[in-house]
Amino acid sequence: MKDRVQSDLAQKRALAKAAAPLVAPGSFVFLDNGSTSLIIADELPRDSDLIVATSSIEIASRLAARGDVHIHMVGGQVDAVIGGAIDGIALEAVARLNIDTCFLGVCSLSAAGGVSALDPADATFKRALVSRSRRTLILATTDKMTARAPHRVAELSAVGSIIVEHDAPAEAVEDLRLAGGKVVRAESHASPSI
Repeated sequence: MKDRVQSDLAQKRALAKAAAPLVAPGSFVFLDNGSTSLIIADELPRDSDLIVATSSIEIASRLAARGDVHIHMVGGQVDAVIGGAIDGIALEAVARLNIDTCFLGVCSLSAAGGVSALDPADATFKRALVSRSRRTLILATTDKMTARAPHRVAELSAVGSIIVEHDAPAEAVEDLRLAGGKVVRAESHASPSI
């Protein structure tokens, strides 16, 4: 996780800043495992009476340091590669949640493959999150649009919005839109435009 957080840090921060205004005050937010979600934990609106759930110890720790959000920790056995709990205990906990907004981590995002993950257990966990969320948001660095992952999580039409870098390739963005994705470009100064 520490290595992944340092990779594309400026791009991930711009995506997180573009997504922050999409979070309603008083809502129940889930931050999926991943380096981008760790950045989102810093950029969520301040003093907005948010309840934020995660299965990542590192994300929960980052949220605790803020001191202005209510933290709901989803337990289970932590998978060191994934960065959080994704086992049966975590799945059972997610099945009992009513999530307003889920920030879903992705390994791959494409018109043909939809939202995909590298690990089958992680894909199962992500499918559970999508099914329990009123709105799913994806923050995708451009490399996610060319990556391939074998385990499908969801169709693009099942996702609320996909926030991409300001300079994401126009053809790839248009392909996502044609496949049912609602794409938002983060500006280089991190304000969203549709």
